[in-house]
Amino acid sequence: MTWQLVGYTAVPAAPTLYGPARIGEDGHRACFTHSPTGALFAAANILGMSSDPALQQAMTQHSAAATPGREAALQQLRLSGPAATNSGMQLRGFAVSSYTAQRATVRMAVGGGTSTTVGVLSLPLLWQEGDWKLEIPGDGTLASLASAAPDLTGFTPWSGA
Repeated sequence: MTWQLVGYTAVPAAPTLYGPARIGEDGHRACFTHSPTGALFAAANILGMSSDPALQQAMTQHSAAATPGREAALQQLRLSGPAATNSGMQLRGFAVSSYTAQRATVRMAVGGGTSTTVGVLSLPLLWQEGDWKLEIPGDGTLASLASAAPDLTGFTPWSGA
């Protein structure tokens, strides 16, 4: 396993074990294994792509599940363009909250700087079209997936930075 920068975020890569097995010319990362670890790698890479304005369109189009939430997110991107990002965000830990062959929920702890408080993103994933896809909420925003935690209690520390 190696860590690679996507925008300003270090994300994991193990192409022959968990993914991404394919990185497009535009930087879009895809093809994760159909396993709990594949879901974890997909969640981390999706998070990295969503934080890079140059990849937000491709991530939303190709790494989001075919749901009304994806269509709402694509509409928002067409109207307002890519969102500004926090260049200091780094992965700090993970917890796989649930896993079945068709659905997984991965919680990613993120942070920046020296603060012990972490942001938590709960990323629901669906297995569609032979890959893990983010299930974007119906309103098209990822903000509803975020919360805060005082520290990494309950998370496995995991970081490339």
